[in-house]
Amino acid sequence: MLSINNDTIRNSYDLNKREDYRMLNHAYAFNSWYNADKTDEFSEIVANETALFLSIDFHADIDTIVAALIYRTVSENNIDDSQVKNEFNEDVMYKVDLLNRFNKNIFQSDKNDKELMIRTIVLDVKVAIIKLVERIAILHNIDSISYTKICDFLKDTFNFYIPIAQLLGIYNIKSNLEDLCFRYDTKYDLSNLVVAKTTDKYNEIIETVKKKLNESDLTFKEDVEFKNNKKSGYSICKQAGELNEINNILINETALKLSGFCSAKCFVKTKEECYAILSLIHSYPCRYSDFCDFIGGNNDDEYRAIHTQVFVGEYLVDFHICTKEMDHTNTYGVTSNWKNDSDLQTRLMNNYAFYKELLDATFFDKIDLYRYFMNNIIDDKKDDKKTLELKNL
Repeated sequence: MLSINNDTIRNSYDLNKREDYRMLNHAYAFNSWYNADKTDEFSEIVANETALFLSIDFHADIDTIVAALIYRTVSENNIDDSQVKNEFNEDVMYKVDLLNRFNKNIFQSDKNDKELMIRTIVLDVKVAIIKLVERIAILHNIDSISYTKICDFLKDTFNFYIPIAQLLGIYNIKSNLEDLCFRYDTKYDLSNLVVAKTTDKYNEIIETVKKKLNESDLTFKEDVEFKNNKKSGYSICKQAGELNEINNILINETALKLSGFCSAKCFVKTKEECYAILSLIHSYPCRYSDFCDFIGGNNDDEYRAIHTQVFVGEYLVDFHICTKEMDHTNTYGVTSNWKNDSDLQTRLMNNYAFYKELLDATFFDKIDLYRYFMNNIIDDKKDDKKTLELKNL
């Protein structure tokens, strides 16, 4: 059995308080004591990776990390809530209790599980985030699982859990889950060939834009920074499905140039500078039908950026303009300031339109909450579904 008491993992946590470090040590000791005679390495690896991701990427609070580490141990050993409370605290006990209401089989996600996930967003969104991050950890280690279980797990992830990550604005989780699921799609290899082709062209295109910027009269507080907004194989495949078959795009150079797969992020210091650099980018021929202003417009969440597409030479290039602070929020959504602001529920209430609707719906016990969620909230606010065309693994 792998040792869960791992110094490398422990030292990766961003722990500034002695009490936090003590709680984490105690969580490892707790698991080691109760799991000494067990050989479920898969669950142990998943628990460690989930906790590690929560800490390093999201700077989650220690109660959330500890709950993610110990909840399966509590369930498998029938440990009382009172003991969890005595050994840790009431918040950990509450989170562990919510987590253990889910189906014990991590590869089965029935309707009751999904309804619980919806209610959990209202009760304690941190628990819902644990379940989302846990899916990433499972997908990192899923290859040893049977094909039937993988298929069901991937479909549930695509059609239910990825839309939740998008609603919460956590594009870090959304893109991770999409890419990990898409490995099993028949178009995975073709899509990544397109990614490679567009990446090769990026530097040449951006140098052209930089030269034009240097020749302009525009001034900025700091140097404008461009970053390759490398599109994933999944987003390429999804967009290719809307344009044409991906095979045709690979063999047709003109179709590739006009696809808009080449994408760049443009970082400036202030909101006003976003519009200044936009004026320069729009000096290139622009495709206005794809222009979206998520900075100045009314938004249903915290996403802030200007999206536009222009022709640089023969290539249609996709630009996302924002500040680095906006980009951080765009990537992490409701969790973007978790380290300094633990009240994610209030943040959801104040900044995410879907949450108030969901909050109202959960008060009605007789409502089919899953159907309501999928029909009234998800369908209106998420990207179009893409059905995975799974490989014969």
